[in-house]
This record gives sequence, structure tokens and C-alpha cells, in this order.
Amino acid sequence: MNRAYSRDEERALRRAVTEGRDPDCPRCGAAMDRREVPPRPDVAYVRKRRWLRCARCGGSLVVDLPR
Repeated sequence: MNRAYSRDEERALRRAVTEGRDPDCPRCGAAMDRREVPPRPDVAYVRKRRWLRCARCGGSLVVDLPR
């Protein structure tokens, strides 16, 4: 099974996060697990990121959160 999302699926997930919604998987419709990604100490700039993962189909994507 292909776990990588298509560009359109990625766009839909990023749009949902940008709009402040908890997205459902664009592939299978299941609620996605969400996990904050802590900043790395070896990187000079800080990004707020969230890891989205679908437990049903295995899709996964890390998105930058709006500031």
C-alpha cells in the first residue's frame, strides 16, 4: 500500500491545519493521529511542526504550523 500522500492530498491536509481544523485522512476518511514535533536543538531557526498520521491506511505527513 502506498503510504505517501499525493500532492492534492498534502495540500488538503496543509489547508486544514492552516485553518485550525483537525484533519481527517484525505485518502480513507479516518481521524488522523496528531503529534507535535519538538524543535531540534541543532537547528538555528525554530519551526512549529505537527506530524499527522493515519492509523487506518498508514499515510503520514509533517506540516509546518502557522505562526
